[in-house]
Amino acid sequence: MACGKEVADHERWFNQHGQPFHHACYAQRFGSNSVVVRDIQMPLGSMVALIFKWTVAALPTILLFGLIGLVVGSCFGAMV
Repeated sequence: MACGKEVADHERWFNQHGQPFHHACYAQRFGSNSVVVRDIQMPLGSMVALIFKWTVAALPTILLFGLIGLVVGSCFGAMV
């Protein structure tokens, strides 16, 4: 799978540092600005931890939107 000089350079770097490099897992470039990720290898425990962290990080936003919705709903409710 020939993906160009950049992929060959990255493959050489990974091989020099003793890390596996898989063309199928590497993001291929299309045009100048877009990237497509084909595969992410992640253990299940790490994935669960990541999803938990996303959930905790989203809580302040959910609370803020809920508060805004409560205020706006109260204003419309007072108009009726």
